[in-house]
Amino acid sequence: MNYIAYCTYQQLHAPLLFIKRFRSPLLYNLALLLFAAGLAGLLSAQDIQLGGSLSPSVFALPAQKPAVAFTGLRGTGFLQGHLGDNTSYRFSAETYINSAGLAESSSWESSTDTHLLSASLWGNSRLGGTVELKEAWLETSLGDLDLRLGKQLIAWGLADGNNPTDTINARHQGTRYTTTLDEQKISSWMFNGTYYLPNNLGTIQALILPISIPNDLPSIAMTIPGSGSAPTIVIKEDSYPEFALENIEGGLQSLFYLGNLSFSASYFTFLDRYPDFSAAVVGGPSTTITYTPVHNRIHQFGLDAAYVIAGFDIRSEWALIFTKDLEGIEVTEKNPYLQGVLQASRSFINSTTTLSLAWAPRYVLNYKAPEDYSSISDQQAAIMIRQYDGQAYQEENGLSLRLAGKYFNETLQPELLFLVETSARDWLGTASISYQLADGISLKAGTVQYGSFLAESDPDRELGTFSKASTIDRGYYYIELKFSF
Repeated sequence: MNYIAYCTYQQLHAPLLFIKRFRSPLLYNLALLLFAAGLAGLLSAQDIQLGGSLSPSVFALPAQKPAVAFTGLRGTGFLQGHLGDNTSYRFSAETYINSAGLAESSSWESSTDTHLLSASLWGNSRLGGTVELKEAWLETSLGDLDLRLGKQLIAWGLADGNNPTDTINARHQGTRYTTTLDEQKISSWMFNGTYYLPNNLGTIQALILPISIPNDLPSIAMTIPGSGSAPTIVIKEDSYPEFALENIEGGLQSLFYLGNLSFSASYFTFLDRYPDFSAAVVGGPSTTITYTPVHNRIHQFGLDAAYVIAGFDIRSEWALIFTKDLEGIEVTEKNPYLQGVLQASRSFINSTTTLSLAWAPRYVLNYKAPEDYSSISDQQAAIMIRQYDGQAYQEENGLSLRLAGKYFNETLQPELLFLVETSARDWLGTASISYQLADGISLKAGTVQYGSFLAESDPDRELGTFSKASTIDRGYYYIELKFSF
């Protein structure tokens, strides 16, 4: 066994031991198959590729104490190659290490996640790290049909940045500091088949996801003591949906290329990446209401298109989402809704500067405002849930402007984005600039800011995405040095 194969054996065998230890037979057998095939490929393939990146960075939140939220390292590494003429493989891992809390007291706790094949060690909320198997898949080509099995990242949709149909992979939401949206994606175990239509007309892709993975969200578990006639409210911690036949996810997408026009239609059924809640009321001398997170079934129908005409890049993407509560009766469950985006972009100054305008509407079907419920308890629950589930308003419109540049042979790349929500009357602003110091070495600095057009005393602030108390004071600045190899 050569040195590269030996090192890879040691790295890949560790996650398998985690799976076996926690007795997840499906994951263990699947990972064992991928591991064995990958190791065989290392011993026989001649075109092995190794690569990755390391990104030391600092994130500061001036309005928070302590102000330095992250000072550490994000890293990725991959190994890929071929087994014969028709089969390829890829393994990749990522790490996230934060040392900002080094001077604080620590109580070290370790954990493993058999769904993601990850291991974590944390001393406090700002000291510790995680390593995770990002990708582990085999792909074989059977003529016009490609079959891929394993832990994968999939992107659906033709819009640029805001993709309503790109819901296959879960995301780290508010739990990691990153500088790109792609770093937030969490890979999923899946069977992926893609058929290439004749004459480069397009593709038909089918997916089966045996294990449902929800978004990685900040903990929402809490207890709010009651006082007087007000009940005690208990919100339980979220957890993975169980591995069961009724929780399998899957979808189908058809993508067509017709000259300057590309369009696709898709269907995806999955368990909601954000939880709804089930409520249990216990009476007695004092009332306790317990909210338990549940991931209900979603049926998503998508349409999207991209068209280039007269120098303009026009993109549109729409998703119709049918939730469990189709009639909008349950207070603690999301209603069905329609969301989309329409973007227009054009490049100027010898294609070095790009201006993009976008409209992103969202319409909630069978909407009920908190005051539409008859009981006071339902009204209170609706207020609490609407601050969380993004359905505070029946109709919301997001308007955005993005300006990006690539100058001096793409060495210098600034970018500005400003987004406004018209119903919530709040906004998001981002600015960044990156500079290529040398081949494979870049420096990037930027900021993300949240705000509101409402007065600080206005309770409607809590209904907005960017104006609620948990968000508005979390504007941050960052600087990152990235080494790619």
